Amino acid sequence: MARSLAGTCGIPLERERAYVGITSMVDPDGCVVIQTIHWPGPIPRDLAVTSSNERRPCGRIDMGNLVRSWVVTIGRRRRVVFWEAGRWFVAKKGCADR
Repeated sequence: MARSLAGTCGIPLERERAYVGITSMVDPDGCVVIQTIHWPGPIPRDLAVTSSNERRPCGRIDMGNLVRSWVVTIGRRRRVVFWEAGRWFVAKKGCADR
């Protein structure tokens, strides 16, 4: 069984995550470029990403606990977006800078 990386390497704990939808593309070099974050909720929003840089992978795919993170810019704000096991998430408000 793979050890969860939640709470390590800047990855939020499960209770501190907000799961989001992502529209992305893969550039010719094979890098994922995030284009839009689809924020769910009572009033769903689509947030245009003005820049997307792959930050780093954490864990290992062969150990079953690979997490990737990207630093994205939305307007003038920077957020970290995470991918784990086919799902995208961000840290909930107030949990981002622990």
